[in-house]
Amino acid sequence: MTELAEAHPDLISSSFLPRETRWQLHRAAPSVRGWHHLASENGWTPMVAPALFDHEADIATTTLEVAIGESTDGSARLRLRLWLREMTGQTSP
Repeated sequence: MTELAEAHPDLISSSFLPRETRWQLHRAAPSVRGWHHLASENGWTPMVAPALFDHEADIATTTLEVAIGESTDGSARLRLRLWLREMTGQTSP
């Protein structure tokens, strides 16, 4: 799954794939783009926890912090901050 996500990062934002599949791809290869896309989706909030990212938890946290810094949408930024709290216990990068 990691190789697929890294080779095709656009799959995370593909409307042709079910949300759960996109979430699995993001967990396998977390990216700033993936966080932005997930934060912009309405009506769906995945559970975010370090254990879900397995050995990619550090990368997930780093890319999440970058996504927060880049976000210009208030509601998406709030969702990203809540996810950061779930990942690390902190509320800002």
